[in-house]
Order: sequence, then C-alpha cells, then structure tokens
Amino acid sequence: MSTAHPVSDIEKIDIRRGLDVPVLGGLASDAEPVDQAVSSVAVIGPDYPRMRPTLHVEEGDKVACGALLFECKSYPGVRYTAPGGGVVRAINRGRKRVFLSLIIDLDEDESFVEFPTRDGGAIDALDADAAQSYLIETGIWCALHQRPYGRVPTPGTRPAALFVNACSSEPLGASAEMLLAGEDEPFQLGLKLLLRLGEFPVYVCRAPGLGALGGSADARVHQVEFSGPHPSGLSGTHMHFLSPATPQHVNWSIDAVEVAALGRTLMQGRLSVERRIALGGAGVHQPRLVRTRMGAATADLLAGNLEDGSWRVISGSPLSGHRAAGPMAYLGRSHRQVSVIAEGGERQLMRWARPGWGEYSKLGVFAGKLLGRRLHAFSTLRGGGERAILPVGQYEEVTPHDLLMTPLLKALVTGDIELLSQLGGLELIEEDLALCTFVCPSKYEFAPILRSVLNRMEDEL
Repeated sequence: MSTAHPVSDIEKIDIRRGLDVPVLGGLASDAEPVDQAVSSVAVIGPDYPRMRPTLHVEEGDKVACGALLFECKSYPGVRYTAPGGGVVRAINRGRKRVFLSLIIDLDEDESFVEFPTRDGGAIDALDADAAQSYLIETGIWCALHQRPYGRVPTPGTRPAALFVNACSSEPLGASAEMLLAGEDEPFQLGLKLLLRLGEFPVYVCRAPGLGALGGSADARVHQVEFSGPHPSGLSGTHMHFLSPATPQHVNWSIDAVEVAALGRTLMQGRLSVERRIALGGAGVHQPRLVRTRMGAATADLLAGNLEDGSWRVISGSPLSGHRAAGPMAYLGRSHRQVSVIAEGGERQLMRWARPGWGEYSKLGVFAGKLLGRRLHAFSTLRGGGERAILPVGQYEEVTPHDLLMTPLLKALVTGDIELLSQLGGLELIEEDLALCTFVCPSKYEFAPILRSVLNRMEDEL
C-alpha cells in the first residue's frame, strides 16, 4: 500500500452546518456483506440528465455484459453499456417519449465483452485520448458528472478539477469504509487511468478513518478528509470548499466505488458490475449490507425482507433517491442504498395542533423534542401544501455552503435564472437541495424545479 500521503498530510475539513436525519432502520456499524443474486438489471434514464438515446438494441435482443446499448444524441460520443448479459426484456418510455429504463433479464451463463487489460505500466504509457477512449468504450465515462449542470461530460472536454468522492453521509446509507473495504488496489489503478486524462488537480475527498485508500505519489492528487453531518459526503459540498464550479471553472466528480470498478475492469478485461449496497428503513425486516450488482432489481434485493404494510421502496437515499416502482424499480447508477419508508396515506386533521410526542421537527415545534434525540419511522406524508417562502433561517442551518440560501431558493422557484446564477445556483444539483426540501416549512420540492431550471440555464446562459 502506498504511503505517499501519511495521515499528517491529509487536509481536514469539519462541516458544522447540516443535518443527520434520525431515520429508523439503519445498518449496524459492524455489518458484514451478504451475497444477493438478482434475475434482472436495468439502465435508468433519469440517472443521466439531458440524455436522449440513439438505441442500438431492440426488445428481444441478446446482449453481453459491457455491450453497447445506446449512444447519446445530445452529447455525441457518449456510450451506455449493458450492466449484465442476457435478453433485453423491455425499453420503457414515459410521457412525451422520455426514456425511463432498459431492462435486461440475466442469463445463467452470462457472456461478457472483452476489453484490454492494463497494468500500472501500460496505463502510464497511455495519452489523454487513449484514456478517454477506454472510459467511453467500457461505459464508465457515464459515471462522471460535470458541474455546472450535473450531467455526463462531453467527450473531448477536460475539467478544471476532478473530485473523487470516498465519503458517505446519507441517512440509512452504508459507511464509506463498508463500501470500499478491500478496494485499495483497484481504486489506485482506476485513479491512475483518470490521471491520464489531463493536467488538472484531483481531490480525493474521504471519510474519517478510511485508511490508505487513494495514496498516490502524483503531486496532482490532494487528500482531503471531510467530517460532520450530512451533506458532508456530497461532492457539491466538497467542491464548494475546495474549488467551486462556475461556467468558466468546470469541475467533474466521480464516486470512489466507480473508480474501484474501473480498476477491476482494467485488471479483469471485462466490465466490473459488482456493488455493495445498504438495505434499510422501517419497512426492512433486517437491515443489511448486500453484495450485488449495478442496476439490480429492487424486488430481488428485498425478497423476503419486507415488513407487512404499505411501503415505498426508494432507490438511493430517502432524501434524494427515486421511487423504485414499475419500470423504475431498479438500482440507480449512483445509488449505494435501497431505502424503504412508510407510504403517508391520508393527512391527519389538525395534525399541526397536536402535541406530537412521536413526531420529528427540525424547528422543535412538537413535544417529541423534549424526549431528546431518537430515531423516527418517517413516512412520505408531506404535512401541508405549498405556501410562500419565509426567511426563518431553516435553509441556512442545513446548508454548509456560503450562499444566501433563502434568496437563492426564491430565485429558483420564480425562475429568475440571472439572479440564481449570481447567487451561486450553478454550484448545485438536485441532491444538494434535498435537506432544504426536507426542512422546508413552505413544502417545496426543490429538486425537480432545480433540474428544470438548470436545463434552461445551460440553453440560455
């Protein structure tokens, strides 16, 4: 293991503002991964904002793991590859023909596309174009996210800085140590290939106590440890403190799990789809850490492990994941957990006027505040309707960014893109506003509003 970055050389940033939502059903700190087989996998369209597919397969076609499924019309050259070998069962579209998902039923004897293997010396001999070509051919290029706008980068472009996220602060999620245990060697190999893309700084943003992950003798690699409440584990937080994104200063980010998968792909010569994810929430009989695969069917992941009752299954965090139902009942590309919380049902009459001994409130307006910190079985009930945004300080308390959050959110809701840009809105993507939605007394769902406005800003600014 590399010792190029001893602990004393790691910059440390402690996040003070934020919120660890006390959700019932989290993992035990000593959880060990268990294997969980699945029968089908999928590529989820909304994982890739602004992506319009040019399909290379049809329903009924047989595909190998790593084979080309479709390319992107919006950003030519971006390839999306199969997360499993089998038969294309369905290509699902929603309103206005929006691409939702492509589902593959896995073969028992799965076939794989063979890619070139590379060791450290072979990677050092690659130029930037060759490194980019490898990422695009394998489909791992799609794991990169560009800011501003939160989309897959355009091939041929390069970032001002690359952020590798080896943190985890989402409620009900597994720790970074659980997700990355034993991944040091493939991670370093994957990082070596990413460094061949160009001359830019790389920030490996890591959770406390993660060990030697990401040690590198390359002077461009900066190790930064982030601690504190959520959103300390989000790339948007890391960028804000280290190198904020602007239209003139474009950053890229990638999950450390994807970097390790890139390393395993380089070592094995076939697309690595193995993933570890957390299953948690009040609706899960036994929260656990499972060893499964990219794009796994959530029904298979939760088979025999759901409590009786009415539950909502969420791919990802309960704060920012997508509802896993129908054609979207699959694990998202960037999701490392499946969360299960109660469906809200009907609103309660005069709920706001009740003591609320079992209720949670960030403002502390319920009597349950007197009982101290405890875990809550949250539901999907919103608890009110949309109303005017008032400057009561809620958003600033849960957002570590040095931004004027209340004016920024007002500009967002009213669609004032010039003011939003001036206030720093281009630093943000949907997950960065999840806590603002959670604590919002005005009951706004900021994430879909932000996505719509970001698309408009990219077209107009």
